[in-house]
Amino acid sequence: MRALVRFLLILILILGTSACGVRLAYNHLDWLAMRWVNKQVTLNPVQEMTFRDALEDKLAWHCANELPRYAPFLNSVAVVLQEDTVTVEQIEGMGAEVAGFGQSLVDRAMPSVVRLFASLDDRQVEELLTGIDERNEEFREKRIEVDQEARRSDRIDGMKRSLERFIGSTSEAQDQRLELWADSLLFVAPRMYSHQLQWRDKLAALLADRHQADTFEPALTELFQPGGDWPNDFQAVMAINRQRTLDTLVDIHASLTPRQKQRLLARLHSLSRDFQRLSCAADAA
Repeated sequence: MRALVRFLLILILILGTSACGVRLAYNHLDWLAMRWVNKQVTLNPVQEMTFRDALEDKLAWHCANELPRYAPFLNSVAVVLQEDTVTVEQIEGMGAEVAGFGQSLVDRAMPSVVRLFASLDDRQVEELLTGIDERNEEFREKRIEVDQEARRSDRIDGMKRSLERFIGSTSEAQDQRLELWADSLLFVAPRMYSHQLQWRDKLAALLADRHQADTFEPALTELFQPGGDWPNDFQAVMAINRQRTLDTLVDIHASLTPRQKQRLLARLHSLSRDFQRLSCAADAA
């Protein structure tokens, strides 16, 4: 359930870019999260009640302690992006802050995740692992067993959609830059797939000893750290793709039209206002 934390963070930080709006998404996080969990493993009534209570506690903590950090962050991003040029280092700094938000959520959620995993019976463990196997197979089919041109198109389309949520339609020059970016990326899907299989096997081994409380909690917590178990050579390859993506974002920013930049800044300020209104700290004040 490492993906649960990522799922929650994506909902909190990204769903605001969709038509439904960040406030609607955030106000339904408890339902969305429980629905997602029950798709991974069928909980019994006691487990569901326990996890729901824990989830409500985490969301109350997030509303009071984390949401107040988002609005100032988005405002600071807008200050940087309103300039004519940005640097890779500035974008990396933004990414580091978002990663910090995610790590706070991981740290807060892990005790509840550990308790849930420890409570699973053998049938539930089998269901959970079967679901992971199915998703790994889907990853292989969609990301590896496709031709190079299809992978290239998927990369371009995915990045283009992400950009258009903030800046609107991209220009021909920007589309050409995205094509160069897609061509420059190293093909990492086979390595990622291999890593996912290894991660699944490590999880299965831990779940087999899930009743050994002294060793289970620290081992599971370590396993769920984002990127914590990547081999050095895999980290190096991912770093290359990351650098090439950052370079592309810098170039895209430099090519923004006044209309695109205006839309970008308006979107950031709108999200900032949404998070500020949602914050429980704002309600208390």
